[in-house]
Amino acid sequence: MARRLRRSVACEIACRYGSVAEGSLFHKENGGYRTDPEHGLRLAPQGLSREHWASAAPVRKIFSESFQRISLSYSSPHSVRNTLTQLAYQLQLTPEEFKAWSQNMGHDQPLTTLNSYGHVTIERQAELIGGLKHKKPRGTDEDTMAELIAEKVCRWMNGQKC
Repeated sequence: MARRLRRSVACEIACRYGSVAEGSLFHKENGGYRTDPEHGLRLAPQGLSREHWASAAPVRKIFSESFQRISLSYSSPHSVRNTLTQLAYQLQLTPEEFKAWSQNMGHDQPLTTLNSYGHVTIERQAELIGGLKHKKPRGTDEDTMAELIAEKVCRWMNGQKC
């Protein structure tokens, strides 16, 4: 329940404040507003500029106000980002999708997201590694062709099936 509520706050913050990428906060076609069709809301970035902040205090304030608005106790920006990264794992994003996800979290590199928020518990690590035994390597057309050629050469040299 708490995870779902925290995800709800993360979604509200993402809808309200959008991505940090250039131009993504203010949609010209909506008069500078972002719409939330599920709730019929017109959301606009407030108190944001493209200038760097000297500390994390303004971000914490935005989070605090967002949590208060939906009657939840405060969770830090770090814990919300961690929740978003865990959600990305559950969604099994492609590398390109994860790159976009990471950029939307304000990171230039997905490695920043993974190193800072992409923790894998030891139990989950064991589960993932254990599941690898059921996976088969994906062969390319070149691999398939090389295997066919090697098999034919082997048959020709030995006069038998390889």
